[in-house]
Amino acid sequence: MSKIVKDTENRLHSLVTEALGKAIADGVLPAEPIPGFKVEVPADRANGDYSVNAAFACARAFRTAPKKIADAVSKYIDLGDSYFESCSVAGPGFINFMLGDRYYADILLDIKECGEKYGSSDFGKNKKVNVEFVSANPTGPMHMGNARGGALGDCLASVLSMAGYDVSREFYINDAGNQVDKFAHSVEGRYIQEIKGEDAIEFDASWYQGDDIKALAHDLVEIDAGDTYAYDEEGAKTKDERERKAAEHIFGMLPEDQGMYLKALWEEFEAYETAEAKYAHMLDNFQPLLLNDAAGGISWTEHQVKKSQIYKRNEKVEETSATIWKCMQDKIDKHIQAGHVLDE
Repeated sequence: MSKIVKDTENRLHSLVTEALGKAIADGVLPAEPIPGFKVEVPADRANGDYSVNAAFACARAFRTAPKKIADAVSKYIDLGDSYFESCSVAGPGFINFMLGDRYYADILLDIKECGEKYGSSDFGKNKKVNVEFVSANPTGPMHMGNARGGALGDCLASVLSMAGYDVSREFYINDAGNQVDKFAHSVEGRYIQEIKGEDAIEFDASWYQGDDIKALAHDLVEIDAGDTYAYDEEGAKTKDERERKAAEHIFGMLPEDQGMYLKALWEEFEAYETAEAKYAHMLDNFQPLLLNDAAGGISWTEHQVKKSQIYKRNEKVEETSATIWKCMQDKIDKHIQAGHVLDE
């Protein structure tokens, strides 16, 4: 917590205590010890930046209605050189306070002075905390459910560290153990079935059933061949030949049965006939569009890409998913309006 914030809360507590003391001295309130009360932030900020429950806390000791106590505080309080610009009474005795502009100006200066340490505290009292978290699951397609562990764990550790805890991180790279062993058996079982027939091996029900390896095989070929920019017309002329040579190179490095299996998967993707291949193609086209959208259309702008080019490249998406195609159209239209894509 910023020192200014803490000092402001303490200052408000003192101002209310002083106002109660003045009201007691003038005989407006009974001469009784002032009970403890709290300085709070209202749930609804329309009720003020801060609120105190002094009127309710003092009601029993003073044998006085909370509203009368709150009115006395409002009358006698001297906001003077404090950060507060107003005090108001609401309902049966809520005492609310509004901060002035000087407070926010000083907070900005405090943020600048504290730098990366702004918001830190000693709440944890250097207590030791160990945070364990893991990387994404490598045995299946990447999605937010299995990718979030690393980010959430690291963020939690950083928050605890800022709160004054002595934090140690244990980040486990999820590349070993039973799940990876099972994944290896699953892949081996599938390619044996692909090469020698489904009867060649009994596929254990506990093994992984996913089709994502098809898309992986396609990406490996693109990496070796050198990816071609989506709207590079010259590069596109040699793309198929380069990727074919890359496939022969990559899969030729593997044992014959493995190479045949993976090459068959790649060819299935390129043939665009099975439902799995069409789905993988759709994702392969959707991803760069999402990246361009997230980057403010920078690549489209740089290459002066036309709407007709984007539509041509994605002309098969609708037959796989009308919902995804509608989403893509909406994003394209947004970037046409922003001037990132030429409406041609």
